[in-house]
Amino acid sequence: MDADTTLDSSCACGTVTGLSATQRGSKAIASSTLAATARPSPPFRCLTPIAIGNLAPRWFHRPADSCDDGTRKLHKPLQDEYQQEANLNKPILALALAAGSTLALTGISAQEQPQVPGVVDPARVTAGNYTLDASHTLVSWQVGHFGFNDYFGLFGQIEGTMTLDPADIEATEFDITVPITSVSVPSDGLRDHLLRPGKDGGAPDFFGPEPAPAQFTSTSVRKTSETTAVATGQLTMNGKTGPLTMLVEFSGAGENPMNKKQTVGFHARAQIDRTDWGIDYAAPLVDNMVDLEISAAFERD
Repeated sequence: MDADTTLDSSCACGTVTGLSATQRGSKAIASSTLAATARPSPPFRCLTPIAIGNLAPRWFHRPADSCDDGTRKLHKPLQDEYQQEANLNKPILALALAAGSTLALTGISAQEQPQVPGVVDPARVTAGNYTLDASHTLVSWQVGHFGFNDYFGLFGQIEGTMTLDPADIEATEFDITVPITSVSVPSDGLRDHLLRPGKDGGAPDFFGPEPAPAQFTSTSVRKTSETTAVATGQLTMNGKTGPLTMLVEFSGAGENPMNKKQTVGFHARAQIDRTDWGIDYAAPLVDNMVDLEISAAFERD
């Protein structure tokens, strides 16, 4: 607090009486020439901060029980000082922000930006035999639970092969094997139930403890656009075989930067009635229809 500033003892928070409004205005204008980050201390301090314009929080009077004017506002001379400071600092802040933005953009453009290796461009696909990238291929499933919500799970460690010629998409053939024991769900109890043996030597509720892998073998591929197709084949699962149709979308091709192999990616969607494959536990309370989504990457041999 300045030496020539006194406090009015009639108010617990204090009012500035030692300086005229003109003097205080002159002091505020002089102090605003400081750097934007150097803030002058308010001539007095009460308990609660507020923000005025773009300034940092200032201080205003305590509630009515502490100040005799019964207000929660700054005295008018102090409002004028802080508003002048805010107006003078706006150009400085604007210049600082503009300079910072320019430097940031220059730094970004100066760096070499990495390019995503996979691109949705059919011209990048090369003909040949491909092997599934088991580390980056997943099959997810989704089923309605008691009509309340949907439950999700995953299969991994998937193996497969594909013969592909971009000039003749409808000649494509592929064979996929999905180990049922790779099933992953958030609930340990549910996973145990999916792979639990049947009671007293009876049939299991779902797959049992040593289920054979599921296998899909394509029988036809019909091109529907430059990046989509319908694939039909036979799905063998839980000891039963039945038809399955998938909607397939080409999702990218290019060289894998890790192993330098030409890679092609696909997303596919399908739906099955699980009871057609002998998995009818709790149906239809747990929905018969199961949605499948496949995310697959094939690497050229």
